[in-house]
Amino acid sequence: APGGRGRGAENRGGPRLDAVRRALALHSGPDTALDRISRLAARIFDTPLAAVSFVGDEQVWFKGRFGLQVPAVSAQPGLCVTAAQRSGTYVLIDALADPWASVHPMVAGDPGIRFYAAAPVRTADGHRIGVVSVMDTEPRHAAASQLALLPELAGLVTDQLELRRAAVTVIEVEQEARSRLLAEAKRITYIADTLQDTLTPSRLPDIPGLDLAVHYEPFSADDVGGDFFDVFPVNDKRWGIFVGDVVGKGVEAAAFTSLARYSVRTAAVVEPGPAEVLAAVNEAVRRDPASGENMYCTIAYGDFAPPDNGKSWQATIALAGHPPPLLHRRG
Repeated sequence: APGGRGRGAENRGGPRLDAVRRALALHSGPDTALDRISRLAARIFDTPLAAVSFVGDEQVWFKGRFGLQVPAVSAQPGLCVTAAQRSGTYVLIDALADPWASVHPMVAGDPGIRFYAAAPVRTADGHRIGVVSVMDTEPRHAAASQLALLPELAGLVTDQLELRRAAVTVIEVEQEARSRLLAEAKRITYIADTLQDTLTPSRLPDIPGLDLAVHYEPFSADDVGGDFFDVFPVNDKRWGIFVGDVVGKGVEAAAFTSLARYSVRTAAVVEPGPAEVLAAVNEAVRRDPASGENMYCTIAYGDFAPPDNGKSWQATIALAGHPPPLLHRRG
C-alpha cells in the first residue's frame, strides 16, 4: 500500500534514529570497509551502482559507495527509505513503474535509476537503520541466488558496526582507566610531596656567623626518599646539623626517617655530645616495633658552636655508619 512506503512511525524519531546516529558516528569519514561491501554487491549483481546507506529522518547517507558520486540525498520514499522499512529484500524491476519511486530524485534525475534491489541493515538489537542496495540505469531482473546474497551483505555491515562499537568501547575503557591512573598518580605524588616536606626542613635557619646552603635531589620524583637532613638549635649557643640515609624508599622508609629525624632532635637536647646523641638514636630505633630487622639508617651528626673568642667555629662530628663529611678549608 502507498502508506506503507512513506515515512513510517519508526522513521520519525526514537530508538531507531538514535541507532542511526550511533552508526554515523562510527563511520564519520571515508569508509573503505563499506566501500568494499558495495563493490562486492555490484560484482554479484553485475550493476554499475551499489551502496551501503544509513537512513535518517531527513537524509540518507551513502557511507559505502560504488559508482555513486553523491554522499547523501534527502530521505524520500521509494528507494532506501522504503527498503529500510521492509523486513525482507525490496526489489524494483523498473522504478518508473512505481508511483513512489518514479518521483524520487535519483530516478527522475541523475543517475536515472531503473532497477533497484536492497536488503535492510539491522543493528544487533533489531533496529533497521539502513540498507545495502544495488542499482542499474536499465530495467532488469535479478536471479534468486543473487537476491539471496543481499541479506548476507547486510549482515556483513552489521558485523562491521559491532566490531567498531566494540573497538570504541575498548578505547573508552582504556581512556577511563588511563584517566583514573593519572588521577591516582597525581594523588600519590601529592601525598609523597607532602610527606617529603615533613621529613626535611622547609627553610634553613639563620645562624649568625655561618652561611648555610642545601641541595636535595631525590633519586625518584615518584617516591618518598629515604634521605634526610636537618639544622636546628640545640641551645642558645650550639647548633645541630645532621645528614642521614634510611634503607629503601617509600612510605615504610619515610616512617623510619621520621622516627630517626625526631629522635636526633630529642636526643640532642638531653645528651652531652654527638656520640651520645647517636647512641640514644640507635637505641630508640632499635626498640621501635615498626622498625623491623631489615630497617636501618646511617647518620652523620655534627655539633657546631662558636668559640669564646669569636674567630672560628668548632664542630664535633660523630658518624653512625655514614661516610664522613668533606671539610673544605679556605685556600
